[in-house]
Amino acid sequence: DRNPFRIGTVSEDGLMDWKDHGEIPQVHEDDLLAEITPGKKGQAGRNVLGKAIPAPEGKKARLKVGKGVKASEDRLKFYAAKGGQPKLSIDKVLSVFSTLEIDGDVGIETGHVEFDGHIEVRGSVEKGYRIRGESLRAKEILSEDIDVDGDVVAIGGIFGAKIKSGGRIRANHVNKSHLIAVDDVVVRKEIVDSQVDTSGRCLIDGGTILYSEVSAKMGVKSGDIGSEASNASTITVGI
Repeated sequence: DRNPFRIGTVSEDGLMDWKDHGEIPQVHEDDLLAEITPGKKGQAGRNVLGKAIPAPEGKKARLKVGKGVKASEDRLKFYAAKGGQPKLSIDKVLSVFSTLEIDGDVGIETGHVEFDGHIEVRGSVEKGYRIRGESLRAKEILSEDIDVDGDVVAIGGIFGAKIKSGGRIRANHVNKSHLIAVDDVVVRKEIVDSQVDTSGRCLIDGGTILYSEVSAKMGVKSGDIGSEASNASTITVGI
């Protein structure tokens, strides 16, 4: 199926879930992606006068091998050279991409995103949309349902989000969010009104922690913690 995505999915109760656009197609290494079955040679026919009409020569189907694809010696079977998302371009180039690239936001146009690889979002992950994957990099994260196996990077900030990471979380700033990480949480400017739970370190070198709860097993490093104008913060280390 070269166009597996839908405008939405009908739930069991008969309602349309506009955020569920269907599963992103994925393959594993050595999976068969495509197979060309040669056509049979045509037989001559006859016109109404009984004269022979030769069968036209059939056109051979051809596919071009792109990145992440390998072909058999007879070029009739095409296999994945690595795991990822298969794509067939309009000019018949078959490829497999281990990174899912989203040019804009994760929102109504994309629906939820679940991909067994790296997810690169050039825009924001909007509120209400689910992300599952190996790792994630986005401009901003606003979603309360982010769960990835590896690192999460928000080039801008994290606002009103809940993120679970099996690796490291990095962001410019964090506001009104809950971060859970196995590795370090690294923030450039500030953590405000948020909860951070990490088995690594919480690092805001030169930045500020305001009105937040931080639990970091390997310690906390921050420029400032609290201010005269903000409510108190709770910092727990070694647990």
